[in-house]
Amino acid sequence: MKIDRSKLKSLIIPTEKLIGQNYPSLNQYKFKIGEPWLYCFGINHSSNPQDKQFVELKDFIIEFIEKTNGQDNLCLLESNPLPKIEATNEEEIIKQFGERGLMVHLCQQNKIDYIFCEETTGQDINYLTELSDRQTAELVIVGRSLASLVKKGVSWDLALERSYQSLNRELLADDDEPITALGEINNKIEELRKKYQPEVTLEIFIDWLMSPMTTISPLASLRRKLSDWRNFNLVQKIIDKLDEDKNLLVVFGSAHIYQIKPVLESLTS
Repeated sequence: MKIDRSKLKSLIIPTEKLIGQNYPSLNQYKFKIGEPWLYCFGINHSSNPQDKQFVELKDFIIEFIEKTNGQDNLCLLESNPLPKIEATNEEEIIKQFGERGLMVHLCQQNKIDYIFCEETTGQDINYLTELSDRQTAELVIVGRSLASLVKKGVSWDLALERSYQSLNRELLADDDEPITALGEINNKIEELRKKYQPEVTLEIFIDWLMSPMTTISPLASLRRKLSDWRNFNLVQKIIDKLDEDKNLLVVFGSAHIYQIKPVLESLTS
């Protein structure tokens, strides 16, 4: 099937509209788009095997397989490529890789092809550089990685080291320019902490600094624009695969799925 793409961008809910709003923490949408089925699951990123959403996710996948008779199925995942998953126990997989690892495991078990749909670090930096400058772009990308790691209990110094290593590993693998000014980025974050929240630790401050849902953080606007860009790219990828008559299972963060829902609904009309 061929889908008109001319109005897609205007239908996506901007991230700015989510500020101060309550949106569903879990989203489950099912659409018949011509012949293909489109199943979308909006998840809360988690590495807790006891999280009840994983039971709902597995039930969702079972229904998807039954509805499509296991034919022409493809899963789109919010993730960069993962290292080889050695564990076979779902609990250990979730602890190591969160829902991303579980989805890879379940897709492999059920013979569902899958695609990692996250933009590369290089693509993110290039997009942000167009909006600001290279130094600020690197600050946002490193800060995003730091916020994710410290939320998992990683110390600040170790999070810095891991962020630098993992981001540059990906950048160099894609022949992109590496991040070289890690010390300057750390100093800039400390400078911003002293200006905006001198009473809190760096571990607490980085979560606030990188949140797209504040109106005060100096990086919030760029984080929102990056999220909006990613949502538009996701919609394009979904439509590309629907045009190929693929039955799609899309598993992304709950906010992303909520924001693109108006586009998905328009596809059924």
